[in-house]
Amino acid sequence: MTSSASTTQRINQATEQDPRWAAIVARDRAADGTFYEKPHLNAPPVGRG
Repeated sequence: MTSSASTTQRINQATEQDPRWAAIVARDRAADGTFYEKPHLNAPPVGRG
Protein backbone atom coordinates (compact mmCIF):
# COMPACT_ATOMS: atom_id res chain seq x y z
CA MET A 1 0.00 0.00 0.00
CA THR A 2 1.27 3.48 -0.88
CA SER A 3 1.10 6.17 1.76
CA SER A 4 -0.97 9.24 0.99
CA ALA A 5 2.13 11.43 1.48
CA SER A 6 4.08 9.64 -1.27
CA THR A 7 1.01 9.69 -3.53
CA THR A 8 0.70 13.44 -3.01
CA GLN A 9 4.40 13.91 -3.75
CA ARG A 10 4.08 11.94 -7.00
CA ILE A 11 1.06 13.98 -8.07
CA ASN A 12 2.80 17.27 -7.21
CA GLN A 13 5.91 16.26 -9.13
CA ALA A 14 3.88 15.22 -12.16
CA THR A 15 1.98 18.52 -12.07
CA GLU A 16 5.13 20.62 -11.85
CA GLN A 17 6.67 18.74 -14.78
CA ASP A 18 3.58 19.23 -16.96
CA PRO A 19 4.31 22.04 -19.47
CA ARG A 20 0.77 23.36 -19.06
CA TRP A 21 1.52 24.16 -15.42
CA ALA A 22 4.06 26.82 -16.42
CA ALA A 23 1.34 28.60 -18.41
CA ILE A 24 -0.94 28.61 -15.38
CA VAL A 25 1.76 29.99 -13.11
CA ALA A 26 2.77 32.65 -15.67
CA ARG A 27 -0.79 33.82 -16.35
CA ASP A 28 -1.82 37.44 -16.00
CA ARG A 29 -3.69 37.47 -12.69
CA ALA A 30 -5.25 40.82 -13.60
CA ALA A 31 -7.23 38.93 -16.25
CA ASP A 32 -8.79 36.52 -13.75
CA GLY A 33 -12.55 36.57 -14.05
CA THR A 34 -12.57 38.14 -17.49
CA PHE A 35 -13.33 36.49 -20.78
CA TYR A 36 -12.24 37.21 -24.31
CA GLU A 37 -14.45 36.10 -27.11
CA LYS A 38 -13.86 36.68 -30.79
CA PRO A 39 -16.91 38.14 -32.50
CA HIS A 40 -18.87 35.72 -34.62
CA LEU A 41 -18.34 36.28 -38.34
CA ASN A 42 -22.06 36.85 -38.94
CA ALA A 43 -22.67 38.96 -35.84
CA PRO A 44 -23.91 42.51 -36.42
CA PRO A 45 -21.40 45.28 -35.65
CA VAL A 46 -21.49 46.47 -32.07
CA GLY A 47 -22.23 50.16 -31.44
CA ARG A 48 -23.15 50.95 -35.01
CA GLY A 49 -26.73 51.58 -35.82
